[in-house]
Amino acid sequence: MTLKPSISGNIEELLYKAPEAVESFHPGHWDLMVKLEERARIVLEKRDIEEAISFFVDVAFLKQPYRIDRKNLLSILSKKRDDISDCLEALTNIEKLDYSVMDMVAMLPYFGLHGGRSFNSAVVRVVRPDRFAIIDWRNLAVMANARGFEGLVDPPVTFGKLSAEQILELKGGISYSQELYVQYNDAMRDMAAIHEVEPAELDLILWTYSIQKQPFKSYQPDGSLFDSVFASMPEERLRRELKGKNRKEFVDCKIREYLSTLKELGYLSKTRVRSELCSIFGFIKRECLSFGRNKRSIRERIARIVGALNSAIEASGHERLLSKWKRWEDMVNPASPNWIGIDLPTTMFLEGYMIFEDLIPIRKYFEESYVDGSFEPHECEDHFA
Repeated sequence: MTLKPSISGNIEELLYKAPEAVESFHPGHWDLMVKLEERARIVLEKRDIEEAISFFVDVAFLKQPYRIDRKNLLSILSKKRDDISDCLEALTNIEKLDYSVMDMVAMLPYFGLHGGRSFNSAVVRVVRPDRFAIIDWRNLAVMANARGFEGLVDPPVTFGKLSAEQILELKGGISYSQELYVQYNDAMRDMAAIHEVEPAELDLILWTYSIQKQPFKSYQPDGSLFDSVFASMPEERLRRELKGKNRKEFVDCKIREYLSTLKELGYLSKTRVRSELCSIFGFIKRECLSFGRNKRSIRERIARIVGALNSAIEASGHERLLSKWKRWEDMVNPASPNWIGIDLPTTMFLEGYMIFEDLIPIRKYFEESYVDGSFEPHECEDHFA
């Protein structure tokens, strides 16, 4: 006889701490979630298209606040009024349709046109919290007893070809297919029934446990993630670390921390991607200025570098920042045919300053994740949804 997964922790305590856990992801999110449950009932009763559009925008923001530009999504959904109406009709019959209702919700851009069920799961969850849970990599990690998230669910849940190791590697970049969501939510329903809670409550229990195990990094929602990792350290300590014998280990550790944060948040909005890249360019610019301070012999070369970086940071729309980054690496690399005679990186490296070459893994991550210029994900716009 196969044992069904169940919870071995203190459910009441975890549920009590859920508001604080949700707020640690994004300020105001607990209140937004509660209000969306109330609005769901009103939207389905009134069938007002304008209210429904606003509702779907806020549900998407609830799921991925660092990805969703509310104004942009509002404009997109405003052109899909017939699909919105059909979606509302289906949601009023969610009891009968069950999982197939998600196919109707998927008619909306960002809600699963290409098979993803991330935003879609948030819709059905706020409409019927007694039947559905939001899918998230953290909950998958807890259910699968992934490294660092063990101890709450026993026995662990398996998710087909998606291993516990893959969950931790992909994090917010997991493609949440309908098949994966059904498997996930069926397990949530089974565990919820065992412990006499709703799937949505169990969702919060797992989420809270995951944050206790691995809290979100400390950063401001509107601030630079890069600066929170790299630019927050006092300069004296930064120089000491970069001139030390363990420079590579120090830089690699910082890069892993930054990339882990990016993966945890999933895809970012175009504005945030541009902001992150500009923060990186700005950081290297400050390193160059600090290095060139009181060095009259290289003043002209420093001015050329700072001027090039400023042009990239201040350019309208910040187009092709990734191409500029790669081109800049070539321009200061004596081994490249595009070298322009600037050999500062080697000297900067030896004197304990960061250079673009230190951050190549970060450039590669952005290149693999986003289209340069538009900064849309390489995946179809809502494949990840």
